[in-house]
Amino acid sequence: SRFHRRPGSIGNREWPGRVQKGRKMAGHYGNELVTCQNEVLSFDKESMVLVLKGSVAGFSGAYGRIRAV
Repeated sequence: SRFHRRPGSIGNREWPGRVQKGRKMAGHYGNELVTCQNEVLSFDKESMVLVLKGSVAGFSGAYGRIRAV
């Protein structure tokens, strides 16, 4: 719905005169760098296909960086 990011009333007027700790407010979540260590199952040199065991962060078709550890 359209009210997910709107908190409504966030506190009283006179007392305590501030916003209480832990009040849910709008913010930003995500856009973080994620590193995962997956096992390499196979690599096909002809078609340049790398097969990993496990999941990879990101959306389908996204680019990723692969480095040896």
